[in-house]
Amino acid sequence: MIRSRSPDLGGPRAALKVAGPGLPGFIRGLVVEEFDGREPPPAVLAGLVAYVRHLDPAACPAGAATPVTLAGLLTDARRALKAGLAAFHANDPATAAAMVAAARARLGLVHERFAGMETEQDRLRAADLALAEAQEAARTAAPDAGGRLTAWLAASERLERALAPKQARSLFDPDRLAAAANRRLPPGAS
Repeated sequence: MIRSRSPDLGGPRAALKVAGPGLPGFIRGLVVEEFDGREPPPAVLAGLVAYVRHLDPAACPAGAATPVTLAGLLTDARRALKAGLAAFHANDPATAAAMVAAARARLGLVHERFAGMETEQDRLRAADLALAEAQEAARTAAPDAGGRLTAWLAASERLERALAPKQARSLFDPDRLAAAANRRLPPGAS
């Protein structure tokens, strides 16, 4: 693996070391060479380039914080899944699978916040399994992939309604999260 100090991709435009026509190659290099990722589908690479080109430091003023919420993470997952569904319908299974992977990553963050809450984590594991199956169907361009993705979108609304009343007892609660983060690990644990 190649290790190097990566230049900032966001900040004042005049200070950026990587911009212009070299940006797609640079981002691809980060994904594939720096982080040993898979070759991104063209639509995913184009989306990453567009995202980086639109980064604006003024959008995140110093000291501003956005809380991490169940609704926010599941909204992100649904947004990624909708993009995956659109890619699937555009006959781009690689992008569809990548977008479903992004949705699964957000679902994983929800799962982490329900640490120690077995019923909720069981629901999330079942939702992830269904999403993993939909991802494989999208990746292989299976005829039922669109239906699986659409069904998961509908089920995610029910999942959110089931989890929402429990989030105050989860690590979505800032005080519980702070307490968990400040716990000492047992000797020898790392």
